[in-house]
Amino acid sequence: MARTNNEATNTEKMRQHQLMKRMSAKPSGVHEEMDLAVCSDVIGFEQTLALNASSKFAKIREILEANPTDKSLVSDVDRQLILKISFKNPVTLTFISFRADVPPKPNPDTAGDGGGGGDDDDISPPSIIRIYSNKEDMDFDEVDRLEPSQTFELSKEQLSGQRLVLRGSRFQRCSSIQIFVEDNHGDTEQTFLNRVSLIGRSADSYHSSYR
Repeated sequence: MARTNNEATNTEKMRQHQLMKRMSAKPSGVHEEMDLAVCSDVIGFEQTLALNASSKFAKIREILEANPTDKSLVSDVDRQLILKISFKNPVTLTFISFRADVPPKPNPDTAGDGGGGGDDDDISPPSIIRIYSNKEDMDFDEVDRLEPSQTFELSKEQLSGQRLVLRGSRFQRCSSIQIFVEDNHGDTEQTFLNRVSLIGRSADSYHSSYR
């Protein structure tokens, strides 16, 4: 428990350090793109959640932040996940990246009992991901009826954190985004993610620089 608390404290210190460094280095009135979870406090973590995520592995905040220890968010009853990410202020998103290159370690509480997490072969990285903008109430019942803002069919090479370009017109002034992990590479029962990185800027600050 002490080790877990220390890791959480170190991660928060890292985030605060990056945030302060960015703020001190940025001239007044100039706005730049950044990793929104690491270099800003614009993500509303209290309203950010993962649907169908196993409680035995990482929480969504841990994979949105730096995650130097390669923790994994893992799906629970099947391979699908919905990540619902809320922003305190509107943002414009330009890139997104996914990292799923370090499978979770076997969980001693579930190994051998059919509960998941007992064998790396039962957990795979994602292959098809759909992204939606401003669909705060979206759930698994609605996801197939809604048109995604963008769909990615990801290779394993892209899952090392490669930046993926988001369609600009569909990701301006986002108050939230929803990430639907539809399928995985191994056709396994569970899917894992080590990191989701959102690159963008505050929409309000961006427009204010042109007033």
